[in-house]
Amino acid sequence: MSAHSALRTPHSALLGASLPRPDALGKVTGAARYPGDLIRAGMLHIKVIFSGRPHARILSIDTSAALSMPGVVTVLTAADVPFNAFGLIDADQPVLCVDVVRFEFDLVAALMAESGEVAEAAAKMVKVVYEDLPAILDTEAALHDSPGRVHADLPNLMLHVPIHRGDVDAAFAEADVIVAVGRGLKSDKDLPMIQEFADAIGAELACTRPCIEAGWFDPRRQIGLSGRTVKPQIIIALGISGSVQFAAGMQNSDFIIAVNSDPKASIFNIAHAGIVGDLYEILPELMTMIGSNCAESEVV
Repeated sequence: MSAHSALRTPHSALLGASLPRPDALGKVTGAARYPGDLIRAGMLHIKVIFSGRPHARILSIDTSAALSMPGVVTVLTAADVPFNAFGLIDADQPVLCVDVVRFEFDLVAALMAESGEVAEAAAKMVKVVYEDLPAILDTEAALHDSPGRVHADLPNLMLHVPIHRGDVDAAFAEADVIVAVGRGLKSDKDLPMIQEFADAIGAELACTRPCIEAGWFDPRRQIGLSGRTVKPQIIIALGISGSVQFAAGMQNSDFIIAVNSDPKASIFNIAHAGIVGDLYEILPELMTMIGSNCAESEVV
């Protein structure tokens, strides 16, 4: 069966069948053409200038000496790339680095010349001045953003998705402590921070409807009229305004602790204790306190 005839075959006949790859014959016979087969006379030769440093700030790039060499056509830097970012999840990888390099083989510049020999020699004339930055070489340390962040505006841990097995309904029914998060959470990339806090105090993690609509949580973890009703000994509401919809699902909890940056948030009307502040500032402090208490317990 050819690849083209397979496309015209009823779906039922394709199930379980071994179908040929459309490009298989060309590859095994050598007839397939690759980029290396497309070299033509008169084409330019390119030489890439790599950073050669694990982590550094680019202070300056001087291409004048290279451009003055006969046979050099141009030298491209980040300023010449109109759309200079790509990536599988976040567009965090530049085509040519702008101001910081984060890998020894990050691309800093690209030189084009009339011959490979000229390109090779001219590339050595491109002068890049760097300011070395602390290299992040330890995986475990990097998980806690120490000794620094790979990207200043993003945590090193891009995503943490714990896989919990078992009965969700039973887990909530038996939970003494629940940590619930709402609109105050700015991004699903910050979920590891919330999960770490919940794990540290042995709590189940729950959320409000907006987090479900954003696709950040299993719908079974929603608290409220359209979710589940809970009655733990303690519930900690992080960044939750306290809408009627949510309050109806948890207001009978024995002790409610609310953390919200808005002092007028409705959640404070039903909370037994409240902290007015940004959860991104409050949570790290709470984690530090928990860590200190654990350390003291171990010493005792």
